Amino acid sequence: FSGYIAISPSLWWADGGFKQQEEVGFQRIAAQNPLPRFFVAVGEFEQGRLKHVVDNRPIVLNESPMIDLSRDFVARLSERNPGIAARFFVVGGAHHGSVFIPALAQGLTEILQQNSAGGRAGL
Repeated sequence: FSGYIAISPSLWWADGGFKQQEEVGFQRIAAQNPLPRFFVAVGEFEQGRLKHVVDNRPIVLNESPMIDLSRDFVARLSERNPGIAARFFVVGGAHHGSVFIPALAQGLTEILQQNSAGGRAGL
């Protein structure tokens, strides 16, 4: 594959275990394709403490720093691997349950534009 789309990635899972494995993964992907492209998207409301009110009682739905973790991931990806084009995108007005469709549409548009242009424009 030459393009990857990650939508609302659970980088916090297993106490951040992904971060411990990412360098090996980066090297493996770069070895298979010298110019891979990544598009990482999260919803605007996936950051911090998200509350929902049911029967006048607030219920905490999410306490994860999804935006910060994803932004940091894309920054590390770009810094460690100069040949990798990476883009971070926040979908306005979206939460974990509603981010998928608009993020997929944006990600596919950007990845496919690059493929048709034969280059790395857009990311």
